[in-house]
Amino acid sequence: MFEVNDIREWRNHDVVDAAGHKIGTLDSVYVDTATDQPAFAAVTVGMPTRRRLTFVPLDGARVGPGYLQVTRAKHQVKGVPSIDVHGELAAQDEPAIFAHYEMTYLPGISGLRRLARRDRLSQRNEVRVVFFLLLIIVAIVLGIVGVVAHGLFYLLIIGIVVLIIDLVSAAVRFRRAGRRPTR
Repeated sequence: MFEVNDIREWRNHDVVDAAGHKIGTLDSVYVDTATDQPAFAAVTVGMPTRRRLTFVPLDGARVGPGYLQVTRAKHQVKGVPSIDVHGELAAQDEPAIFAHYEMTYLPGISGLRRLARRDRLSQRNEVRVVFFLLLIIVAIVLGIVGVVAHGLFYLLIIGIVVLIIDLVSAAVRFRRAGRRPTR
């Protein structure tokens, strides 16, 4: 099973059944509101002019190189209730999805919805972005002070070095994130 915070990294990867047949592409993950654990994958299926999101349980799912393998067969996924690709799963539609897969449906805490969409950046990635932007601001401020203040030219040099290090480290992270084996 993959971490729900890694969803940005797995979006648009193939979702395949146990036999390796492509079901569609991963759009987002819906977590169980009681446990905050991944429960269903929202998978984009259909022809380019009639795309829709269908839901596949993630129990027993495995991550492979460039794909997410689920335990349900492709033919079983075809009949599940679906929504528009830009839509949101309504709480009243949740029981039908559970029933399709013969799973027990229990409403969420206090009778609220059971599933919640999770497709945002992980907290760790948000910290990295903030740190990246902070270093750019520091580099700019050091550069401005180094140019304006007489005798503090070394601050301009330090600012340029900080900016270069920040940009190189961001490029390395970006390159590593994009390097995934194909199947």
